[in-house]
Amino acid sequence: MIPRALTLAIVACWATSVYGQTVRDVYLDAGIPMIRSTRTMTVDWRTNLIAANEQRGYVLYGLTPSATQLYTSAYSPALDPFLEDSPIPHNFTDRTYMAIGAHDGGAVICWQRLSGDMACVSIDEGGAVVGGPVDIARPPWSNGTPMITASASGASIGFTGGTTSGCSNCNVFLRNASLDLTHISPSVTIAAAQTTSDLYYVRKVFRTADDRVGLLYLKSRQSQSFTCLRWIAVDGTLEPEIVLPFHMIAALQDDGDLLAVAVQPSGAWVVQRVSTNGDPLGPAHPLNLSSAYALDISPDGWILAADEDYLTGQLRFRLFNAEGVPAGPWFDPTYFDPELPRNSFDGSFAPVAVTRGGAVWIAWISLPDEPEPAQWHLTSLVPFTRGDLNGDGVFNNFDIDPFVLALTDRPAYEALYPGIAADLVADYDGNGMLNNFDIDLFVAAIVAGP
Repeated sequence: MIPRALTLAIVACWATSVYGQTVRDVYLDAGIPMIRSTRTMTVDWRTNLIAANEQRGYVLYGLTPSATQLYTSAYSPALDPFLEDSPIPHNFTDRTYMAIGAHDGGAVICWQRLSGDMACVSIDEGGAVVGGPVDIARPPWSNGTPMITASASGASIGFTGGTTSGCSNCNVFLRNASLDLTHISPSVTIAAAQTTSDLYYVRKVFRTADDRVGLLYLKSRQSQSFTCLRWIAVDGTLEPEIVLPFHMIAALQDDGDLLAVAVQPSGAWVVQRVSTNGDPLGPAHPLNLSSAYALDISPDGWILAADEDYLTGQLRFRLFNAEGVPAGPWFDPTYFDPELPRNSFDGSFAPVAVTRGGAVWIAWISLPDEPEPAQWHLTSLVPFTRGDLNGDGVFNNFDIDPFVLALTDRPAYEALYPGIAADLVADYDGNGMLNNFDIDLFVAAIVAGP
């Protein structure tokens, strides 16, 4: 059921395949107007991941019960499908940890064997294989999830490994690759264990505009743990390790700095901009968090926090800006199904993403009280400005002609402004569509101004 208080308009679009319907509506509980799209799937997935940019989002998953075959699906922000259930070719059957890095032209996917080896494949935006699969020899053993970042100039893969199966996450390594995977650099040791109790976990991989590569990783030694950052120049020069003052996760920003979400020794959460050398750039701003199941940070400073209540079966999310100011209260954009009353993430992490402009991607699963088939869903939330029919981010006199065109010749409007849901953006009277009843309200809004 969709609470009426949260919904201004509803548009249901039925998929042409065996997938369930995609429902689109206006969602307000995030604190800013957003167009919500939810696509209900008929496949049973396991351990899925999301990598998204402004053009599309990629979902990576295995199908139950075995989950030995990997699949990917790709969608527009409105959840129109580019590909669905596209199998990822590989020669391993004991698939375990996996990762995906999206770029404007496709994605790079890597997965690990239980034996410790790793393979990667590169796909284009339509799911066709453009490189690989190739087997990438890892250190003799590893048991950690790789991390990938990809751009137009290539991909960087960070991973952990040790010398024996008893050392699951001891050393940190990096390999760079071309997007077609024909050129893969030798492994570069980023950090090496000094004692048998040392543990390392890769948290994030960065690629700058000039192709420097940085690894953010967690170092644990006895009862102490540190977050570290290390950069590798284009020529392979390894820069000194930077020990950061807090436990943090960070994202490379469009201006070249890092935006970090950190936990101080007192337990307080803060957000702070730092240089690529780890130096603070301005004050640390408080972040109203007590816990978070997962965090993601967009290149333009949006922060998405995700949490899960195992007892009640509820998910919750919150958006913050780069100064820690929330866009609104905690919200739950998932649907409640009385036959599948508990909503959850799958696996030990939350498959969520936030992209430029604050667009949110969420993969979630509905669980029954009894042992019956579950159902998974993909939800996107895309912020919009009411009345902005030319898509420039503001509502003003320049939206008058697009409004008239959308009202009188919808195909012509959609050809000029693809991706703008006119029935939601300009539905002023709340009846679910743009029509003549919205004219007077649109004119009144233009006259009133911002």
